[in-house]
Amino acid sequence: ITTRDSQMRGELRDKLVPLVREVYGFRLTSDCKGIEANRKLYDILKKENAYVFKDPVKRKGLYEVDIIQLSLNVMWFSSPKHEGIKFGDYFRPIPLPTIALIFTTVS
Repeated sequence: ITTRDSQMRGELRDKLVPLVREVYGFRLTSDCKGIEANRKLYDILKKENAYVFKDPVKRKGLYEVDIIQLSLNVMWFSSPKHEGIKFGDYFRPIPLPTIALIFTTVS
């Protein structure tokens, strides 16, 4: 895994873009109202790392946001050839650095 670290980060970023839009509610738009709504949402999520909460406004559900499970699924468990399937013991429990990588990528 460490030999392809940079490639893996890029792959994770590419896979997370649609997930971040879905989980956090960003709009895929070019109109002014949509862009402004996305900016406001971004500001809410970035303030004191609110994006790590299931409810970022009330700051409830620390590390319970769906992005963790969805990221794990698409990055490490969606194919029999993926690391999570081949090396499942390394994902029980999910290592904290893996969760940190997900949130760093989301950020």
